[in-house]
Amino acid sequence: MSKKEDFSKETLEHVSKLALLDLSEEEKEKLAKQLGDILNYFKKLNDLDTSNVEPMTHPIKGLKNV
Repeated sequence: MSKKEDFSKETLEHVSKLALLDLSEEEKEKLAKQLGDILNYFKKLNDLDTSNVEPMTHPIKGLKNV
């Protein structure tokens, strides 16, 4: 499994600036941890063996647009 990585404070400040968000230091710390946890969860998904999973374009076959 991949090692845990933190969402850096610098990255968070860059993203919040792009989104025009004015975050307090407390909010930055909390959000950095939450975003780091989310990214680490996606890294876990990358470790799954999907070699026997058939690709699909939509999970429900036969779905028609009404």
